[in-house]
Amino acid sequence: MNCQECKDQFDALLSRQIAAERRSTAEAHLRQCAACARAFAEEQKLWKLLGRAEKRPASLGFADRVLRQLDSKPAREPRWWEAWTIPWRWATAVAVLVAVLAVSSIAILRHQQIEKEKQARATHFEQLFSVAQVDDPDLILLLPLDQNGDTL
Repeated sequence: MNCQECKDQFDALLSRQIAAERRSTAEAHLRQCAACARAFAEEQKLWKLLGRAEKRPASLGFADRVLRQLDSKPAREPRWWEAWTIPWRWATAVAVLVAVLAVSSIAILRHQQIEKEKQARATHFEQLFSVAQVDDPDLILLLPLDQNGDTL
């Protein structure tokens, strides 16, 4: 048994509400540990003083008042850092939402631009393919062959 376990048994030892095995283990620890023995002696003195105190009956309705107070949770004032917690959470959430929307918008615009470029290349390829089927070589030289408008 360690010191903390022994100290946890003080009330049970003094009120004699402890199993025999736990009692013998705690008493063995008290014989070996001077610090726990001193703490137990202090606890014994306190119990003796409390035993000599005058016993008075509780006032009428005391138990009801105590139970009502235990059931109701007192409203505590938020600590200084808690007052800023909720606004910062919302600000962070809004900032993340704006960032996600911005990135999504940029990705959509870039995708649309790429699709337009693909379509333009496909159209240009179709023009080149149709020109390649023409038998007149002079006509081929007059048509633009790339997107910059350059000719052969």
